[in-house]
Amino acid sequence: MRYAEEFLTENDCYRAGRPLQPKGIIVHSTGVDQKRIGAYTSQWNRPGVAACVHGFLGLDGAGALCFTQTLPFEMRCWGCGSGAKGSYNNSHIQFEICEWLDDAAWCRETYGAALEICAMLCMEYGIDPQAVVTHSEAHAQGFASNHGDVMHWWPRHGLSMDGFRADLKQFLEDEKMKETEENYRVFRAFMERYEAEQREKSPSVWAEEVCAKAVRAGLFADGNGDGSMDSPQSYVRRQELAMVLARQGVLG
Repeated sequence: MRYAEEFLTENDCYRAGRPLQPKGIIVHSTGVDQKRIGAYTSQWNRPGVAACVHGFLGLDGAGALCFTQTLPFEMRCWGCGSGAKGSYNNSHIQFEICEWLDDAAWCRETYGAALEICAMLCMEYGIDPQAVVTHSEAHAQGFASNHGDVMHWWPRHGLSMDGFRADLKQFLEDEKMKETEENYRVFRAFMERYEAEQREKSPSVWAEEVCAKAVRAGLFADGNGDGSMDSPQSYVRRQELAMVLARQGVLG
């Protein structure tokens, strides 16, 4: 999926420029059979349009699947209206999926892309997957106008928002595991480099004599036979310490 940025700078919402601290996400769909993002942005990028969201998921001008960001994510949008308890416009990032109601393949393709978008936003802003809702759920919770998206569309193709949240949770857990494994790989690489550097170091001046004594006493190895201790600046592991104690006769 491609990503693009096309801020709707002529839209009244963009011009108002009210700040937003994202605490959730609303997944919308457009309600008409139109996959092209430009069909919407060309109509919304002008004064007097009382609606604006943070992005559209659909086809770009080249006919490729794309997420086009239309507002900064930390700018309040005009996406869901208000309900009995207020408006999620004050707290939620919101984007539209370009619909084609009877196209099952398109529905599933955009579902997968929406997962990717929501995962990115959840990781960026620390949003819990349970705080990702549809417009219809936002209305049921009392924080949006009465719209049915996306539940007029997804269920006819075997998809649900509960399933989406479960998939999103798993996606985030998988990404966290990948990040953990990558961090561990990098950590090991640096540790191996660090230990190799330590093995090449000579003993500190204050320790030269005692290191030589330890070699003569047979407690530590002198691999090249020059009377100096091998890797005097390396860590002593427990098994190595046990060997030193055994050579001293401490272990019997």
